[in-house]
Amino acid sequence: MEHTKSTEPSNPLDVVTSVLNPFDFKNNKQTAQIIGVKPGTLEVWRYQGKGPLFHKIGRLVRYSMADIEVFLNKNRRISTSDNGQI
Repeated sequence: MEHTKSTEPSNPLDVVTSVLNPFDFKNNKQTAQIIGVKPGTLEVWRYQGKGPLFHKIGRLVRYSMADIEVFLNKNRRISTSDNGQI
């Protein structure tokens, strides 16, 4: 009988980080594509204090995948009349 090496991660947290790396940063254009808006919309949202949280590193603006996911989940609705409040 042939013995195969297990592909199971030794650390359960490895599964989480392999699926969603919170340190996987996206630029404005990449984030806009993920969310489905124009890059200019993200610029306006940043000015207005809306949209996903972002990191400002010098002149660079970066979004973490974790923050993008939080933003998307906070904007889930079950109907068009759902205002998001429980």
